[in-house]
Amino acid sequence: MTPPTRLRLVRLALGLLAMALSLFGQVRHAGATGLLLPADGSLGPLAIRSHRVSVAIHERVAETRVVQVFRNQTNRVLEGTYIFPLPPGASVSGFAMTVNGRRVEGSVLEANEARSIYEGIVARMRDPGLVEYMGGNLFRARVFPIPASGDQTVELRFTQTVDYQGGTIHYRYPLRTSGPQARTMEDFTLSATLEASAPIRAVYSPTHRIDTTRRGARQATVGFELGNAVLDRDFDLYYTLADSDVGMSVLTHRGAGEDGYFLMMLAPRSESTEREVIGKDILFVCDTSGSMAGEKMTHARQALRAWVNRLNPDDTFNVLRFSTDVESFSESSINASPENRARAIRFIDGFEASGGTAISPALTQALAVPVRRGAPRTIVFLTDGMPTVGETNTTAIIRQAAERNGGRAQIFVFGLGDDVNTTFLDLLAQQNRGAADYARSGAEMATLLDGFYNRIAFPVLADLRLALRGADAFDIYPRDLGTLYRGGQLVVTGRYRTAGSATVALTATVARRRPRAPSSGP
Repeated sequence: MTPPTRLRLVRLALGLLAMALSLFGQVRHAGATGLLLPADGSLGPLAIRSHRVSVAIHERVAETRVVQVFRNQTNRVLEGTYIFPLPPGASVSGFAMTVNGRRVEGSVLEANEARSIYEGIVARMRDPGLVEYMGGNLFRARVFPIPASGDQTVELRFTQTVDYQGGTIHYRYPLRTSGPQARTMEDFTLSATLEASAPIRAVYSPTHRIDTTRRGARQATVGFELGNAVLDRDFDLYYTLADSDVGMSVLTHRGAGEDGYFLMMLAPRSESTEREVIGKDILFVCDTSGSMAGEKMTHARQALRAWVNRLNPDDTFNVLRFSTDVESFSESSINASPENRARAIRFIDGFEASGGTAISPALTQALAVPVRRGAPRTIVFLTDGMPTVGETNTTAIIRQAAERNGGRAQIFVFGLGDDVNTTFLDLLAQQNRGAADYARSGAEMATLLDGFYNRIAFPVLADLRLALRGADAFDIYPRDLGTLYRGGQLVVTGRYRTAGSATVALTATVARRRPRAPSSGP
């Protein structure tokens, strides 16, 4: 399969996912984010300097706090109207403005009363922050004064009941807008804390790339930050609740006379015992070319030492380094015994940065290492540059790696530095059932490398197979489900032709005792 074909499949999957987001029924989309409109009709909406959102979801109740800072780029004092598209069923619990550095609480009043009081206060040059509603779940507040060539801060708080269906909770924050006001001058930041009485499993946003931090089985924090953010789509968050060992949630949508769409989320327990972790077979492949000299090489050696020391007793492993040539610690994977780990660390300590970048030969040699029967094979690939030795065409490298791999191993890529070809490395990981992550500086490298390994250190379900019986399913993505790790999750999208009841069957390899691999080292 060529990369363009694969990209078409990815686009198809994203299209399926977008259509699957209507799974909770016909959800009304907001027409705009919070806007501050000057009373002078010749002026457009004020520019958004920053937009920050904090959400607390406890069980099925979400409390949202919005703080927006608007910039008045004119040289005169303005009055205006703040409007915000409330989610269906939401109720405002507070509104405030900052006037001359002082926070002024607003009041929720009937429309006629608010308008009358407002007009009187404006005439006396005072600051009301009085709130009124106009139809269609649209919140409106009069704002005055907006300082000349200055900023106006507006704070809104509202509460809503979130959608819940089939063990899945769905939260939506309205953002979608258009025009010059669809971008922040500085940041758009969102954080959400999740709490539930049942264990929280898969946490997923199809619209934004979020970071998720677990605080036990029943609490999680998610968030993201974007600079000069384009506010062109609503923020959607889904997470599943389950009491079983593996949480599975299936959402479906089927229009009249059409084939249906489904979205499935799978997640194992966020906490598991050592007995429940499958012994893995892991290859660490590290770039030691000249461009890795200095801080990059130091952090790479530190990360490799830490990773080797954290291997589980039932794991097997190997270490490869590459520059102009490729060198292996061992001819085959060996047991993660204390003696073998100590020898591997001595091998890693000898890494010196010099020579070219033989990415293609390194992948070829890593993929040729025999896979331990019954164990999920993982390749961790650290690099900072572009291929300069052997095959240098990135499209050819991706194709050859996928063909040699044949789906046997998951390749996880970690890119170091500012000049990494992320398009190349993303595709290399995606076409081999893995993922890519990046660190620009040494300051963030150590933390990201540690978190990166945490994601793949504890496999609990391997060789996943999914069967949908009675649905006549097609266009399933991803087709190869691979391995689920502790605290991880899997999102599957697809279509189906047959309406009615269907059976979802998931099979996988779980932890069991296996014959030990050869214990001899190099």
